[in-house]
Amino acid sequence: MLDAAFALIVERGYAAATMEAIARQAGLAKTVVYNAYPRRGPLLMALLERETSRALRMLASERPAPGSDPNEVLVAWVAHAARAIAENPSLWRLVLAPTEGTPPAVRGAVEMGRALVLTRIRELLAPFLAARPKLASIDLDLMARSMLAICEQGALLLLEQPEQYPVERVVRFARDFLAALAS
Repeated sequence: MLDAAFALIVERGYAAATMEAIARQAGLAKTVVYNAYPRRGPLLMALLERETSRALRMLASERPAPGSDPNEVLVAWVAHAARAIAENPSLWRLVLAPTEGTPPAVRGAVEMGRALVLTRIRELLAPFLAARPKLASIDLDLMARSMLAICEQGALLLLEQPEQYPVERVVRFARDFLAALAS
């Protein structure tokens, strides 16, 4: 059922994911869907929880070795995230570019996911800034939020224009940008 709902949302948006359409897409009787989820809201929330968990696991799975160069850690995280986005564009399109008709609860959950990613970026940036005395005065929170904005824009370019902005180009930009910042 959740896979059927996901496919409908990806193809036609949230408004198309009615209980009847989900049942039809899944090849189930509508009563089976209603027995599992009494309303559309709980079904969409279950889907969102599954997909948000999957997305966050993808981003969290990249962990640096102790003593790693902070610059390389950041570049490796960007490369890992860019590959995850390129390999799962449907998932990331729902997260990064919600369509019209996206339920408020979905938008709220996406914002919670963004907050977790922001926390991860802060964790990765702290040693990068600490290792560079001339960057010590930079506000970590503002830097993390700026990096999140850059990452989100890069992700949208990966999704919307993958030929023009392939993973390699995004990673090269991250490497060059961080090197310039560190110099």
